[in-house]
Amino acid sequence: MSRKSKEFSKLLQDKKTKQVIKNNIYQKMEQRVNQGPLGKEKEVTLVRDLPGEEKMSEVLHAFCAPYITDSTTPTEDRFMVSIAVMAWNLALIDEEAQRQAMTNSLIEKVETSVQPEAILILRELVEELIARKKQHFNHINRFIVEYEMQQTKTGFDLFVASTRSTP
Repeated sequence: MSRKSKEFSKLLQDKKTKQVIKNNIYQKMEQRVNQGPLGKEKEVTLVRDLPGEEKMSEVLHAFCAPYITDSTTPTEDRFMVSIAVMAWNLALIDEEAQRQAMTNSLIEKVETSVQPEAILILRELVEELIARKKQHFNHINRFIVEYEMQQTKTGFDLFVASTRSTP
């Protein structure tokens, strides 16, 4: 009986610890958003777990899933998620603005020493992700404003701040 009680106490403690970590991550994200241009202009307010809305962390995880495998490294995972977030947001704007924003974003994301062929490959990946967003997630029209990745023993957890859905 005592062993089960200790196991239950440990389980509760683990759950509390995870919640504290999650709260700290959200607080840091909120600070970054508030200090950024959208926060300063009061264009974005962070809200957690909106009723009736899909959790964007789960949506982003599903969006990235085909590109992240057990054989990818944490660094590759982080890079892939950053490209996926960029593609997600690009998919929500009109095509002309999309092309210009994609070019600017890719140039900002990669070092100037990267070969032009690598930028072409990245552009193709972004275009593929935009098509994936439109095909499988077109019903979700929320911009991803900020995100955080937390490595775990089995992969990573995502924490996402997004805009509200627009009608």
